[in-house]
Amino acid sequence: KNVRYDITATNRGNSMLTVTVEMHGNVEVATEPYDYTWSANLMPMAFTLNPQEQKAITLDVYVPYKAAGGEKTTLYVAAWAPGPEGQGRVDSNALVFITTANTISSFNVTTDQDDFSAEPGDTVSFDVEVVNEGNGESSASFGVGYAENEWDVEFQSSDGYAIHDVTLDMFESTTVTVVVK
Repeated sequence: KNVRYDITATNRGNSMLTVTVEMHGNVEVATEPYDYTWSANLMPMAFTLNPQEQKAITLDVYVPYKAAGGEKTTLYVAAWAPGPEGQGRVDSNALVFITTANTISSFNVTTDQDDFSAEPGDTVSFDVEVVNEGNGESSASFGVGYAENEWDVEFQSSDGYAIHDVTLDMFESTTVTVVVK
């Protein structure tokens, strides 16, 4: 959830500079990640540099928990220091950082029932909830790794049709009925 950018500021001049670093973009300034909005932290934002001295600057961009795959934010980081006679000297070459949320596919499958018994020839059915816990649309396929005594296993949608997979939007869920004959 956190992307770190390492930046180096260098005083290429021959006198000490008091440097201010600014960040602009569509994020909240924060020292901790937020769950629902892009946020960032830039440290340090003010420091002095002797001639030819370098200073490490860290930009942390926090990707929100519910960021959709491919969603992105753009940040501009610029450093400036007062020039001669108090004139502001601005680095016109601001750094641009574009951070994009990766698409993550993740499903959670649960059922309230875990113990079944039936007479030979009976049919047993139970519901399972399938939740897309990823951050984009994803498909899940159904299958049986092992069916004892060649049992017939079928997966059904809520309207009773046989299905082999489902496609769910991020954080969407559906109930699938498993029928064992």
